[in-house]
Amino acid sequence: MLASISLLTVTYSYAQLPASNIYVGQLERHERGVKIKNLTEVTNGDVYANQPYFFDENTLYFTQEVKKGDSSQTDIFRFSIAQNMAVNITRSEQSEYSPTPTMDGTGFTVIRVNSDNLQHLWKFGFDGKPISHLVPEIEPIGYHAWTRDDRLLLFVLGEPQKLLFADPAQPDDEGLEIAASIGASIYEMPLTLGHTYTIENDQGKVKLFWFDANSMTNTSIGYLPDNAEYYAWSSSAELFTTDNGVLVTMPFIISGQDFIYTHYTSVEIDSEFCQGNVSRIALSPYNDNIALVCHD
Repeated sequence: MLASISLLTVTYSYAQLPASNIYVGQLERHERGVKIKNLTEVTNGDVYANQPYFFDENTLYFTQEVKKGDSSQTDIFRFSIAQNMAVNITRSEQSEYSPTPTMDGTGFTVIRVNSDNLQHLWKFGFDGKPISHLVPEIEPIGYHAWTRDDRLLLFVLGEPQKLLFADPAQPDDEGLEIAASIGASIYEMPLTLGHTYTIENDQGKVKLFWFDANSMTNTSIGYLPDNAEYYAWSSSAELFTTDNGVLVTMPFIISGQDFIYTHYTSVEIDSEFCQGNVSRIALSPYNDNIALVCHD
């Protein structure tokens, strides 16, 4: 898990970050299921490229390792599907991870490793320049998600890892614990105003929970495949995740406060890439495009 690795040091030896590449394809639905076509490379190298996030249908942000002599760090990159081009937009002296758009559309937030090797949440402008340090009392942060009312759900490293609910408008806020021993993926669930996260038990069963910030309640709504870690939602509340590296999907039926769990089916990938080695997943807002992180 990247957040765990990033606690080690501000710069990294080549062997510490696992090599991976990002691919983008088009989603196609038919009577037999879901298919990905025209899968193309966003990155192509022996470095770490991960944490894709669509900011719109055409624009993908992601984290990529940048080597500097015998060490390396990570920067935030922006990829244009229309131009088929990626650019490094942070180019800082510090490592940044997990690019996530802010709700007001004025920039994006990242996890930033400072000179003291601490992981904090920062807001950046679209020009790649840092704007402000958010929730400075909470550290080390690994991942995060924004709520519709500009509050935060934070994955905080520790023993155990915790899910905290915090308000960046309150600089001294130390966060309210929502759950413990959580997984790395925190996302708003479409067709609801709640967010989902996972907890894996000792038997490798990964339970999916839904958190409602208005009522401050947690609801168990289903399971990911055994030992799955990452997932993503389509805008119609279709869950995409992996089963031993194979991409699978499952629609959720939402009726009021009821979540009807159905079954997983495999996603066909019409490509030589990403056959059985998928980890992270991201979908564009209108489900036209999908990004996959695949490991060699």
